[in-house]
Amino acid sequence: MIRVTCALVAAATAASIVAAPAMASAAPRPDQRRPSTVLAGHATLASANRRFHASISPQGRLRVQRGKTVIWHSFGPHGRGATLRLHRSGNLTLRSGARLLWASATSGSHATKLMLNNKGALVLRSAAGRVWSSAAGNLCRGGSLSGSRVVIDLSQQFAKVCNADNQLLTTRITSGATALGDGTPTGTWHLQAKQRDTYLYPAAGGAYYVHYWMPYDGAYGMHDSPWQTFPYGSPKYRTEGSHGCVHFPHAAIAWMFRWAQIGTTVQIRP
Repeated sequence: MIRVTCALVAAATAASIVAAPAMASAAPRPDQRRPSTVLAGHATLASANRRFHASISPQGRLRVQRGKTVIWHSFGPHGRGATLRLHRSGNLTLRSGARLLWASATSGSHATKLMLNNKGALVLRSAAGRVWSSAAGNLCRGGSLSGSRVVIDLSQQFAKVCNADNQLLTTRITSGATALGDGTPTGTWHLQAKQRDTYLYPAAGGAYYVHYWMPYDGAYGMHDSPWQTFPYGSPKYRTEGSHGCVHFPHAAIAWMFRWAQIGTTVQIRP
């Protein structure tokens, strides 16, 4: 007998899940306004603690320095007079004239802000959360999966959202309470449905109201957790985590709910 741990049971006041028809991937939104210039010429971007600054080298590298020491730089061809721009799509590009020198490959994220944190990492953010950082790079390139996907790493309590090689979002998560026998199953599934404002009724008892419910295996799914008091990504998940589902921060799951199509791949790694 399969133990249903996170399954949604329809109540009298709650509608049951209805899977929406699969849809073709939405076409990318056109850039209807000019990309904003982030860095050009001798301009610099400084961290709040003033220990680090980012600039463009004369050879056309985006670089981060602590004093005169370069601690990170972009890779690609050289080019004079390079300009770093953030596009409406969320892609960050470094160009010398029409020549592309480097890109973050975050098109589709609709990132709106680039900052340099106090540890010396460039961070690209959207309303949903962190999209990309120079410390981690683009984690969607070179994987075993393609297309639109959510990849969840249980050991790191971390998820990335990808579309082909484009990285759209990275976020901390909370998975099943392994110490209580409620670990999140690993494997590859596909999104089955999406539902707003409903209750989840775990087999262990209780009722949990969620704003966003995205099941990928009937009994298991991704959702927000407004009752959670400890930080996402915390090792406390082992004893205070879910009944097997995957919890996401509200801003992240709200964005994912709008973005994801029925059939989107969900891969969960140990």
